[in-house]
Amino acid sequence: MHSLTAGWRSGKHLCAAAIWSFSVLKKREACGAEKSDWPADFQLQNAPGVGGSEKSGGTGGGNSCLPRAFLKECRHVFSNVSYIRGGIRVQDNSGLNTVTVIGIDPGSRVTGWGVVRERSGVLELVACGDIRAGTGDFPERLAGIYHELCGVLDRWKPEEAAVEQVFTSKNVSSALKLGQARGVAIAACASRALRINGYAPTLVKKSLVGNGRADKSQVAFMVGQMLGYSTDNWAPDTTDALGMAICHLTLRRYRHLQEQHERVRPAVRRGA
Repeated sequence: MHSLTAGWRSGKHLCAAAIWSFSVLKKREACGAEKSDWPADFQLQNAPGVGGSEKSGGTGGGNSCLPRAFLKECRHVFSNVSYIRGGIRVQDNSGLNTVTVIGIDPGSRVTGWGVVRERSGVLELVACGDIRAGTGDFPERLAGIYHELCGVLDRWKPEEAAVEQVFTSKNVSSALKLGQARGVAIAACASRALRINGYAPTLVKKSLVGNGRADKSQVAFMVGQMLGYSTDNWAPDTTDALGMAICHLTLRRYRHLQEQHERVRPAVRRGA
């Protein structure tokens, strides 16, 4: 994360200038200018971080312009930018602005699930609950988990799934049963063609609480803070499943930023 932040910090003036130029150009477009009229290179005498002296934050030289390769990359990143009330808003050009994820905390007796939607970086609780397999024979309990989970998937239609990985247990029999319950959950998601990701409990706790050994009450508290709900009456399996979904969305967003950073950085170097 440090290298990613440092990379963006080093190019903050160029990024600010690019955003400024696009806001100006979108004003022109709103007044009737076509995209074909946009110049190949944007002269930014008044752009932030470009014009003016180095002491004031600029790069020096009042007639500077951004590197052509960097602008080409910015046209791709900001291809769906809208001018709104003097600023800009990045619309859905990457498939990341709206995504629905189901988190699953598998168990041989109780399986928690939670559906969370992320819309433009804002988390929204869709639905949550748990599946209680009862006290029947183990194969019957697995069948019940599968059918009920398929019903949840068909109703709420998530696009991706995050399933808790099996952790090491001193009781071998319990670990095997937990692994079989996890396999049933994965089979249900795979039958609906969902993209499935697995995360260790310690990673989920660290991403939410900051401590990989946090207890369930701390996870539940952070889930409630992030989603804006009181989790006092929710089962721990449900809050764990919601934490799984939030962890997946966080890491998904981070991977997307890494990809954007790796794509823009060579363009900045070539244009420097």
